Amino acid sequence: MKRALLALAGAACVAAATCAVAQSFPSHPVKVVVPWPPSGNVDITARTVAPALGEALGAQVIVENVAGAGGRIGTGAYPLGIKPDLTWPVETNRLEPGEALLLHSDGLSEARNPAGDEFGDARIEAAARSGIGLSPQELADALAGQARAFRGGEAPEDDVSIAILKRFA
Repeated sequence: MKRALLALAGAACVAAATCAVAQSFPSHPVKVVVPWPPSGNVDITARTVAPALGEALGAQVIVENVAGAGGRIGTGAYPLGIKPDLTWPVETNRLEPGEALLLHSDGLSEARNPAGDEFGDARIEAAARSGIGLSPQELADALAGQARAFRGGEAPEDDVSIAILKRFA
């Protein structure tokens, strides 16, 4: 059974994009916030990819559950490094074949159009749902294109980082 792409916000995407240019980054654990209680599909998926992401970044990846955050992804998370002494337990699970995890920086959700409206989580979630069946690169390109069109061709005010992790087999 195919499952919809799961969307998570987090600084993990920013960390992955930044690692190539700053070898000492991240210097603190990376936090991924799951806006639902533990043991759900999103929690399991986040915990499945956390060890591999941590290995790729050379830093501990922490998955924190913030139940009640609703459809807003990563609501209530501290930006990376703001509270460097906070630690959380790390658990592992499995991303099943065909499942994908979408990570993005707040520059994507907070991108503004000329009228000042934010791109928002609802547009990101809709793009993820409509992108089922696309390759990770095609989905990232489509999402970046939608955000660019939404901004009306204006340069982004913040970084826009998108990473999609998909298990094929």
